Amino acid sequence: IMQGRLMLCLCVSAVVGFVPGARAQHQHEHEDFAPAKFEPPTTYRQAVEEIEHRLHLIEELMASKKLAEVHPQADVIQKVAKLVGQLALKADSGVPKDAVKEVNLAGKDLAAKFDPIDKAADSGNADGTRKVYDEMVGLAELLSKYIPRVYSCPMKCEVEKTYSQAGDCPKCGMHL
Repeated sequence: IMQGRLMLCLCVSAVVGFVPGARAQHQHEHEDFAPAKFEPPTTYRQAVEEIEHRLHLIEELMASKKLAEVHPQADVIQKVAKLVGQLALKADSGVPKDAVKEVNLAGKDLAAKFDPIDKAADSGNADGTRKVYDEMVGLAELLSKYIPRVYSCPMKCEVEKTYSQAGDCPKCGMHL
């Protein structure tokens, strides 16, 4: 009986020991790529702009057939997408309270696209990468519709002053 328990313990430890190894295996495939550097966003606007920027970089990588380099950009999108729901809750986010749930779900869906785009890109599947990328763009568009618009004078009469609504510049009268 003692030998049976010892054997069971050894088998369980071996199986449990392989689970972290499976996770590490995926990370190991990308050891030759340094993680993309970025500052974690502190506002909803920054988060959406970062996602849009990384999607643009992925588009360029796809166009130049450098699918193996998609991983770091998709990784940033995943990290930032996980934050958008929290950032949308901030009072000054510009996201209407009744849209926070939609934003949160879109952020989660966008973060979940990391594995599919990474696997498609790693395997060199350009069509699969494009398909997931297009889905990611659709989710990013949903997020961007809640960024508050900012208006300023095209003549820069008031230098860096911005307005939350369209109108006319109080100094020169040009349309903001």
